[in-house]
Amino acid sequence: MARLPATKRREQLLDVAMELFAKRGYAGATTAQLAKEAGITEPIIYRHFKSKRDLFVALIERTGRRTLEQWEQELEGTTDPGERLSRILNDNPMVSESGRDG
Repeated sequence: MARLPATKRREQLLDVAMELFAKRGYAGATTAQLAKEAGITEPIIYRHFKSKRDLFVALIERTGRRTLEQWEQELEGTTDPGERLSRILNDNPMVSESGRDG
C-alpha cells in the first residue's frame, strides 16, 4: 500500500481495525492480522498506537465522536423533547446502516 500521511494512516488503521474487531472480536483479532489487512508491516501500527488496547480505545472514542456528531445534526431544528428522543432512538448510529460497522 502507498505511503500515507500519518493522520490518514491512523484513520485507515482504525477503519481496518473496526472491521477486524467486528468479525473476530477483540481477543480474536491480532495486530499481525490488522497489519496484513491494512497492507503494512506490524511495526507501523505501533507508530500510531502504543498497543492493541490503545488502538481499541481510539476506535471507541472515534465511534463515540461520530455518534455525537450524527445526533447533533439530527436534532438540529427541533426543541420538542419527545421528538428529540424519538430521533435519537430511531436513528441511533449503532443500529442504523450508516453506523452499524462501528
